[in-house]
Amino acid sequence: MVRRVVSLLSLLLLFLPTLAVATAEPPPPPPPPPKKPQNYAWVMDVCVRHDCFKTGCASLRDSNTGNVTTTAGACVSSCADGGTSLNGTSPREFDAALRVLRWDCASDCKYRCMTAVERARRREGLEPKKYYGKWPFARVLGTQEIVSAVASVANGGAHAWRLPTLTRAAKRRMRFAALWLGFTLVNINAWIWSVLFHCRELPFTHYMDYLGVNIVFFYALYAAFVRAFEPSARRAAALAVAFVAAAVAHVRHVNPPRQRYRYEYNMRAMFALIGAFWVVMLWWAFRGFRFRSRGGGGGGGGGGGGRGRGRHPGRRWLLAFGATFHVAALGEVFDYPPAYHLVDSHAVWHCVTPGCIWFWYLFVKEDLKVAQTATAKAKKNN
Repeated sequence: MVRRVVSLLSLLLLFLPTLAVATAEPPPPPPPPPKKPQNYAWVMDVCVRHDCFKTGCASLRDSNTGNVTTTAGACVSSCADGGTSLNGTSPREFDAALRVLRWDCASDCKYRCMTAVERARRREGLEPKKYYGKWPFARVLGTQEIVSAVASVANGGAHAWRLPTLTRAAKRRMRFAALWLGFTLVNINAWIWSVLFHCRELPFTHYMDYLGVNIVFFYALYAAFVRAFEPSARRAAALAVAFVAAAVAHVRHVNPPRQRYRYEYNMRAMFALIGAFWVVMLWWAFRGFRFRSRGGGGGGGGGGGGRGRGRHPGRRWLLAFGATFHVAALGEVFDYPPAYHLVDSHAVWHCVTPGCIWFWYLFVKEDLKVAQTATAKAKKNN
């Protein structure tokens, strides 16, 4: 009996591994090879060059399979084969806004392919990226940056609102009215070009936008010297010639023919100009401005007469303008993707600055009062 039990146990131990292997689940299959991430630079290039330029359709292709995954906007059949059949005319599919703002097949393909790439990136949970050095903005009525463009109109309007008052003061030959009138005019010019640049970035609008800002900064420092030191008419004219020559030399240096715009040099030069402007103006306004009690108009004519000293009554408005304007400008340091594809840090800055301009013209109003009072005293003493 014991021998039979031992034999059965031996048989069970012998066949137990075989039974375990037979009843076990099969091992899982090996995982598939990882899918290569989309090379969106390649996808963008394929969309623009090989799809949109050939078919007029902004089609996005998967970089692994080559299949179309996303199409942005309606196909523009007139742009097929690079728009060679257009003979320089605008595609018939473009609306009036696109035609006025000089969109062509190449720029439209880049925009629509950029939109397709951004849609694909959002599906994958990726953050927006810059294209051709700029954030992806939504095109509204043909305008590339609609919020910045509208805000630039508001800034130009804030200067234009004071234009009639300064024009009348200059016609009455009120002292320094012509000086501040010139400052208003160069600012209006700069904001006009800012509007056009934000509506449509072209080489010409880019050049004029930066040129307008350069003129404002050079004129601002010139005006600071004339107002603070009150040179004679001859010296003021010589100073104007020197500033014009410096501005021309600067513009030629930062925008050489057939070379890239020298952004960093231009930025450093503008920082130096605006820094010098505030040093002169704040020193003059807070440390005791001086005036010559002589008649006449314009920005610093000649003549004699007594002198007066004291703190400028508009110094607080001047300081408020500088503080608010440049604190708002610090927002540009935070370079973030546009919210809702419309509002970035640059647009926020432009939206804030119209209120800052109001402080500036409160200072100008006080400055003209000072000049008018000095002129009245001079006439009374004579």
